[in-house]
Amino acid sequence: MTITNNVPISFRLTNDELKLLQEHLEGGESLNLTAKRLLLNALGVDTKKAGIQVVNTVNINQIKELIETTVQDKLTEFTTVDNVDTIKNLIAESLADGGIGEAIATSYADMMGNFNGLLEELQDLKSQLQELQSIPPAAVPSR
Repeated sequence: MTITNNVPISFRLTNDELKLLQEHLEGGESLNLTAKRLLLNALGVDTKKAGIQVVNTVNINQIKELIETTVQDKLTEFTTVDNVDTIKNLIAESLADGGIGEAIATSYADMMGNFNGLLEELQDLKSQLQELQSIPPAAVPSR
């Protein structure tokens, strides 16, 4: 005799995962029953036999590895999405409060100051060169 424990299990699916689950619906099954059937099948439980369920030998290490890989993939996905969203939000906030605009304006002003300073130095060097070119060469006494 099989004793049923009614323990609710809950998890979220992406749109692609939901679509895949819906493709496996059988004969008026709800999404929950389909998910249960597919999960039990993956674990080696024969869901076709009414009342009696036989559990095939399951390698616990394989299941553990599969769970760890799936969880790690999801964490990586969430981390990546969160980082992108965080950066987008920081940029949007900086644009909204003028932080980026002020930083760009300050940087531009500093750069133009440096450019103008270099331009003045270039003009001075050109003037010095013209002065030196206008001086006639000195005569060198011969021996």
